[in-house]
Amino acid sequence: MAYDLAIRNSKRVPDSWCTQKSDGKDWLKGFKSRHSQLSIRTPEPTSIARATAFNKTNVGPFFDKLKQLYEELSLTPERIYNVDETALSTSQKPQKVVAESRVKQVAQLVSHERGDTITMLGIINAIGNSLPPCLVFPRKQFKPHMIFGAPPGTHGFANPRGWMTKQLFVECLRHIHRHVRSTRENKVLLSTRGCTTIPGKRQTIHDVAGILGAAYSRAFTLDNAISGFRATGICPLNDEVFSEADFYQCYLSDTLCQQPMDTETPTPTSQDATPCSSRTSAADCPADPNAASHCLTEMSSSRAQDAVTINCSPEDIWPHPKATQQRKRTRRALGRNRVLTETPEKAELEAKVRKAKKTLTANKKLATQGKATKKRLFRNE
Repeated sequence: MAYDLAIRNSKRVPDSWCTQKSDGKDWLKGFKSRHSQLSIRTPEPTSIARATAFNKTNVGPFFDKLKQLYEELSLTPERIYNVDETALSTSQKPQKVVAESRVKQVAQLVSHERGDTITMLGIINAIGNSLPPCLVFPRKQFKPHMIFGAPPGTHGFANPRGWMTKQLFVECLRHIHRHVRSTRENKVLLSTRGCTTIPGKRQTIHDVAGILGAAYSRAFTLDNAISGFRATGICPLNDEVFSEADFYQCYLSDTLCQQPMDTETPTPTSQDATPCSSRTSAADCPADPNAASHCLTEMSSSRAQDAVTINCSPEDIWPHPKATQQRKRTRRALGRNRVLTETPEKAELEAKVRKAKKTLTANKKLATQGKATKKRLFRNE
């Protein structure tokens, strides 16, 4: 991209760039040394749904309702809680090891290639205090020994898949209420939205609680909890905590995916550009070394050509990728920011539950009538 950008903006480039139609490693090292604030990092995977949902249209109403709750309930930091679930796995990710450079495959023993997943629900408040977590094990029946070694007060559940369900979440809310002691007069705000490797030991779901107990006090620290509420603007309340740059990811799904610009691009109209500098892409640069040697000689006639106005940006050379349009299919309604304990949201949820129960009862009645009809027909025969 650096080579195409230089050519499009009529900048001088070394002969090797024109020959190879690309910039070199030396340039990259020099660029990094000149801009010490830049570094090569591994990006965190972010789903398209999460990226597109984080936009001003959704964030704005969230802070509007949060302000309203601050005023109505006179909230203080110790009464603002956040809960979030995470997955704990019995399969560990191998760490980096020292090995011979010519060895193609380096192996490391792990407990399982695909281990069991245990769901943990963490609870913290805005002053840095944390409540005992909840653990959901992939079993049909919960046994008390499953949480041996976990943080004191940990509440355990069982689910065949190890997932958090509606019924289990209600039990988690009761677990929170026992510790918070909230009342109608003293309400609290509840915002809902890593495994350790032990080499040489096979990990099972019975070991996860002990590993969690050792890591819990190090991860759920006072500073981590307070900084989490501050960074999201929940406490202290700050509806301008997110800048325009934080919403850039939500703009990547409005059109079809675009690949980097191809080699056939229109040439600049500048009359002052030299034969090599006026080219618009790497494909137009001469591949012949003798012809490529004119790149510098023709462009070095005057320093004035180095100060040409930059009319091409990196985004023009390599546009941001766009998410492809998905095939329309039936799906559940998208969620929105809601205060679940107030009307009309509460009344709406109660109406949905009553409708679901009514439908379930009707289906069971039809199934029972169908079985009775089959029995009568069988007896008559």
